[in-house]
Amino acid sequence: MENGTGKRLFFSESHRDGKKKCHGAGKKMLERVELGDCIHKYPNQLSGGMCQRVSIARALAIQPDILLLDEPFSSLDQDLKDNLLDFLQLMLRQHEGMTALYVTHDPSELNRLTSYVYRFETDGKLRQSSLLRPAQQYSS
Repeated sequence: MENGTGKRLFFSESHRDGKKKCHGAGKKMLERVELGDCIHKYPNQLSGGMCQRVSIARALAIQPDILLLDEPFSSLDQDLKDNLLDFLQLMLRQHEGMTALYVTHDPSELNRLTSYVYRFETDGKLRQSSLLRPAQQYSS
């Protein structure tokens, strides 16, 4: 990751001491979002959908306690969206302490990722909350 997307997006002030760890996690995540071959590209050389996937890779690489996702797959084709939903589901299962707030207009995405669904009106008021299934019932 000497130049390009990898270096610019995965090395920051907070990770300066852990460059090797950051390098490995960043490269792995770029491969998981199907951008491993773009590691030396500059951000301005990436499409909107590619930038969206880089953002997801960056967020997952640091294994946060809380993951905020607002329409993360909206500009991706269905096959890529399905692959990334599977990957995100796997990450959430592997990192039990990670909580995700996932905003979407596509209910089919929710069925693959969530235990609880909260529906809001356009004015921001909670309309409905429901338990889809207990989290431990996810299947691979």
